[in-house]
Amino acid sequence: MSLVNDMLRDLDQRQRQGSEGYTPVPTRKSGPSRLFLAIASLLVIGIVGFLLMDFLGLNKKLMTQTSPVAAVPEESVVPHNEPTFQAVSTESQQVPEAVNEDKSAAVANRISAINWMQTGPAQGHLTFWLDQTAPYVVHAKGSKQLDIELQSVDLAAAPPSSLGALLNGMDIIASDAGSRFRLSSAHDVEFKAHLKRDPARLQISVAQRLPDTATTPPKAEVAIQDQDTVPPPTTSASPPQPSPDVEAPDIAPAKPTIAAKPVEKPVQKKVQRRVTDASVVRAAKRLLGKGQTAAAQAQLERHVSQQPQALQSRYLLAQIYLAQADYSAVAQQLQHAPNNLSWALLRARAALQQGQPNAALQRLKAFPEGAAREDYLELFAAAQQQLGAHQQAVAHYVKLLELNTQNGRAWLNMGVSLEHLQQPAKARDAYQNALKVPTLDGAARTFATQQLQRLAAR
Repeated sequence: MSLVNDMLRDLDQRQRQGSEGYTPVPTRKSGPSRLFLAIASLLVIGIVGFLLMDFLGLNKKLMTQTSPVAAVPEESVVPHNEPTFQAVSTESQQVPEAVNEDKSAAVANRISAINWMQTGPAQGHLTFWLDQTAPYVVHAKGSKQLDIELQSVDLAAAPPSSLGALLNGMDIIASDAGSRFRLSSAHDVEFKAHLKRDPARLQISVAQRLPDTATTPPKAEVAIQDQDTVPPPTTSASPPQPSPDVEAPDIAPAKPTIAAKPVEKPVQKKVQRRVTDASVVRAAKRLLGKGQTAAAQAQLERHVSQQPQALQSRYLLAQIYLAQADYSAVAQQLQHAPNNLSWALLRARAALQQGQPNAALQRLKAFPEGAAREDYLELFAAAQQQLGAHQQAVAHYVKLLELNTQNGRAWLNMGVSLEHLQQPAKARDAYQNALKVPTLDGAARTFATQQLQRLAAR
């Protein structure tokens, strides 16, 4: 309406003054529409609010991902029957030496299996099978102990029931950074950790150090007084007589000695140690290491008869029976055994020794997850070799040797299958590789040498 009024006033002024002296009346500029300003303001407020909410949500997500995991108390220890695990304080440990293997490893990682492989009378290795490779930290390392931790790795497997003759303990230490273990040995050994791929695993080699007799000084013989013997009390004492050629020093007169009362020996109470399945197994292994097989067998038989649920003692006892080819006693022990991978391997080994390769394969195929283990592949290949399936046997021996190239028996048996497949050149290479393994026993070394001589004579 204001615009119309301005036009009317302008027209009226023209009529009064004429067109020559016309001066237009200034019109008021119309501003932007209030509706447009309101819509623009709402859009700006919405964009700012959306960006603010997105920023706060991202910060909350980052705080959730980087929040520390609740620390596990030092006293909490993963329970297991063999061996007895105890939490260990690491306050006085040395500065750890970290090995950064895979910086892009995912946090979700676990230890799927742990197994011990005895590769010789004085060496072997402990393998931790992983979903994927992960860095590890060595907290302490000595001649009889190794404290090692796999970072950002969860423990989802039980420790092996047998640690061989070199290791006498494997403790699981509470840690909020991953899975930490302490390995101990009663011998002077050398620990070496190797992180391997395809499949992912941490392999800890344990080798006993041979004493250097040439540089070891003889021990001095020291006479030790029997602490239980109390010298008789003296009733008098006289000062020593000086020599006539030497001026005697001033010596105070000796005081009369009071007869000493007889010292009573302290009564020592005998601590009754609790007999556990793990302690019986360790004692039996010590006897086996000394060659006292009969004593170890008797000890295990007595404990198993008293404790039928002592599975570790029963497992070692079944191995002793199997080494003696006492298959009826082995079958009796296997009747009360659980149905898992460890006992399936023992059942398969017993079947192979009795010339039943089909039964052995049936036992092994029931647990396909064992295909990443050396002992599983060795039994599988041996069963196929007994059945005459040498092509499949060679394939499994190749997989086994990919895990451990120092398995002399695997090289030897693969050479036998290669000869059956009419591949003498490859068989010769296999026998030569077997002889390169330092832990190959004398009988196997003699066999490999004879096979090489026979192939060379062709």
